[in-house]
Amino acid sequence: MSNITIGSYWLDELFSVAFSHPKNSFSQMLTLTLEDVHPPLYQALLWFWYKIFGLNEFSGRSFSSLIGLFVIISSYYLSKEFLNKKESLFISLLISTNIFLILLSQEVRYYQLYMLFSILSFLFFYKYLIKKDFKNLIFYWISSSLWIYTHYYSFIFLASQLIFLIFYLIYFETNRKKLLKDTIKTIIFLIIISLPLIKYIFLATKGDKFWWIDSPSIFYFFNYMVYYFKINILSFIIIGFLFTIYFITFNDLKKEQKLQLSFLLFWIVLGIFLPYFISLSFTPLVNLRYSVILILPIYIISFYGLSKTNSTIKLLFSIVFLFFIFNQLYVFSKTKIIKPQFREVLFYINKFNKVPIYELIKENGHNGHNINHFQVYSDMLGLNLKIIDDFTFEDQKKSENLPKCFWLIYSYYSPTFKSQDDILNLFDVKDNPDFKLIKRTKFESTEAVLFSYKKEYPECKNLLKRAKSRK
Repeated sequence: MSNITIGSYWLDELFSVAFSHPKNSFSQMLTLTLEDVHPPLYQALLWFWYKIFGLNEFSGRSFSSLIGLFVIISSYYLSKEFLNKKESLFISLLISTNIFLILLSQEVRYYQLYMLFSILSFLFFYKYLIKKDFKNLIFYWISSSLWIYTHYYSFIFLASQLIFLIFYLIYFETNRKKLLKDTIKTIIFLIIISLPLIKYIFLATKGDKFWWIDSPSIFYFFNYMVYYFKINILSFIIIGFLFTIYFITFNDLKKEQKLQLSFLLFWIVLGIFLPYFISLSFTPLVNLRYSVILILPIYIISFYGLSKTNSTIKLLFSIVFLFFIFNQLYVFSKTKIIKPQFREVLFYINKFNKVPIYELIKENGHNGHNINHFQVYSDMLGLNLKIIDDFTFEDQKKSENLPKCFWLIYSYYSPTFKSQDDILNLFDVKDNPDFKLIKRTKFESTEAVLFSYKKEYPECKNLLKRAKSRK
């Protein structure tokens, strides 16, 4: 928590801040979120959080960290359905030291809430299959509904649960009548709960709202393991060995053990390949961050395999996993997290706040949803800056109504442009003699560029000097 505000907010975090800004009404927050590509639960909770604790860097990120604590606790209770108490505590330790989950707990984004409700959904889904009781069915309905209202990707995993349920009905269940009735009730309930979102789901799938997602490659699973676990070829050998044990010993397992193993395998395999095939067949939607919930079943199934081996192999695996934990912590301590330095460019530009400032947000050719990201961050930092949005810049450029001297600050997902021609091309002024680039100040994936307009170079340079002297 002490390091939670070291890094600057980046583009996606500023989306969250802009949507849940306490100056927005609740209805404005809902409209902004729903017309984007996400359901509103996380943004609504963040809006209430800002209302109570105020709008600042620590407040927003501490909300994600708090949810991360509940993720660790819920991971323990789900693990206990498959493992003993000590092994479940060790799973919780793995979850709490996973590099990627630590990073997600330090971002003002929905990922921790998404993971929390996914764990609860699978927990009560499994508990209901075991007990067939109304209490766990209700808890499943609640957790799954909250999951749906956190992220639309939940529908893919809910579909995987339905596929497993069909498998369970065929191979494990004898009293199918009651289970089928409860299944129909559940489907009807979740459809009714989702009805307010149908319009926005349809809009989200149209056009290029998912422009940042590319078609998955054939190395998707390998990329997943590297992305989340920072593993090497040795780890793949271990995973392959575990799966070999499962298939060799499957017929020797008791019915309860077969159910547990099948549940975990369906969760992992369908969670990886179902969105993969949907992406290849319809529209790309595979995002490694959306599959964050697979971290837990991968950990659980690894420990589950340890319980099926002899003491020597179990000791070897225990040593490997201990090494794995400390390796993750070491890598995390040495990892330099690189994000666009919005905060740094704002503090720099604040020294020249008498010079007009325009922002230009470019995301691989896309404008940032009409949000003035730098202005949002400036207000949160308490800086007295008036930053003009990029649409106004384009309008004033067309009408030739720009000031004689102005700053353009911008951010790109791609690496910072190096040549002056690149900068002029970016702002579409390369062949325009009215624009002269005076000064460039580079930060990580952000940049502040000073321009003069209508050949007023001396006046622009003097204005810059006067702004410096006042500081």
